[in-house]
Amino acid sequence: MKNMIETHSLTKTVKSITLVKDIDFAIGKGEICGFIGPNGAGKTTVMRMLTGLIKPSKGTVKINGFDINVDRRQALKGIGAIVESPVFFEYMTGRKMLLNLARLHDLTGTQKTKKSGRGA
Repeated sequence: MKNMIETHSLTKTVKSITLVKDIDFAIGKGEICGFIGPNGAGKTTVMRMLTGLIKPSKGTVKINGFDINVDRRQALKGIGAIVESPVFFEYMTGRKMLLNLARLHDLTGTQKTKKSGRGA
């Protein structure tokens, strides 16, 4: 089974404080996992490293076989994440927010979207 997400010795240090140290795990295609732990355990820090929002101090993150520090665009191509609290704009429908995100990432026109019964 091919691993979709894989980390090796993933570590994040800020100044002299180690936030996470030597995290190793693999998630295979089709697996569903939870990432749990107490406040301050480093869950958000790991998620930020997995999504390329922050760079690891040490170690590697591979997504679908692509190292996020070597081939970031390919690694992040097939993922989406909301880290911490999502931001919703009350004046936009869900569909409009998704279309706005697609525009930000130059994804408009790459796939046809099926309209629901509700207006965009």
